[in-house]
Amino acid sequence: MATTESSHRLRPTAMEAELVTMAVTVVMDRVGQLTTEGQGDLIAILNEYPLAMTEEDRIGIRDTMVEILDGRAATVERADLSDAGIQAEKSHTNHGSNACER
Repeated sequence: MATTESSHRLRPTAMEAELVTMAVTVVMDRVGQLTTEGQGDLIAILNEYPLAMTEEDRIGIRDTMVEILDGRAATVERADLSDAGIQAEKSHTNHGSNACER
């Protein structure tokens, strides 16, 4: 019985390994088809991933990478979201204060 349980655990792992190999093969093929600028954009956005603070940021980075690999992205520019978020929060807070004063 222990052998049966062990073999059941190995099957998904083997399948996952094959899926990863297939995915990497597709990505490498797509990267090879990109222009030098497209490859640079992909590397730049990939370097942003570890810095992503929220799930929304990570999803945005993933979606941008897919767009680049599909050839749909025109250009990639870095946006400093931390400052924009602070400004939006201050603005929202000020509006809330004015509403309370009325």
